[in-house]
Amino acid sequence: MEGYYLLGYVTRPHGVKGALKLKVETDFPEKYHRLKHLTLKLNDKTQKFNVQKLSYTPPDEMIITLTQISDRNTAEEWRNAEVWISIDFLPKLQGKSFYFHEVIGFEVRDKHLGSIGHIELFYETAAHPVIAVNHQGKEVLIPAVDEFIVELNRDEHYMIVSLPENWLEIYKD
Repeated sequence: MEGYYLLGYVTRPHGVKGALKLKVETDFPEKYHRLKHLTLKLNDKTQKFNVQKLSYTPPDEMIITLTQISDRNTAEEWRNAEVWISIDFLPKLQGKSFYFHEVIGFEVRDKHLGSIGHIELFYETAAHPVIAVNHQGKEVLIPAVDEFIVELNRDEHYMIVSLPENWLEIYKD
C-alpha cells in the first residue's frame, strides 16, 4: 500500500468487547502510543479505523481498541489482517538510522570505489537486513549494519558504505 507502513498483524481478538491483539514488526513499538488511525487489510478487504485505546505489551505486542469494532465476533473477522499506518505518522529518524522504504532508490557509494549503484530493495534475514543494490545489472548484497554503513544523506539521496576489499569481485561472472 503506497504511502503506508506495515506495522504488524492482528493475531487474535482480545476479550469480548472487540479489542485486537497485534504482533508488531518494528524496533520501537512504544513510539506508537499516540496512534489515532490505522488501516486493516485482509485479502481484498481494506478498512480504515479510528484508534480508541492502545496499550503496548513488551517485547512486540499491542492490544488495541478500535471505535468501529465493539464485539468479539467482529474482531474475529480481522484475525490475521495486516496492520498499516500512514508513513506520515512514523517517528523521524536521524543519522544512519532509516526506514527501508525511505532509502529505496538512493545511490550507494563505497568510500573507496565511488558510486556502485542504487538501492532496489531489502531482504530480511535472521541475522540482519540486507540491502540489494543494482550494480552494473547485477544484484549486490550489502549487510545493513553499522559496520558497513558510513553515512546516510537524506537531502541528496545517497548512502556511503565501506565494503571489504574485493567485495564486488564475488558478483562477477
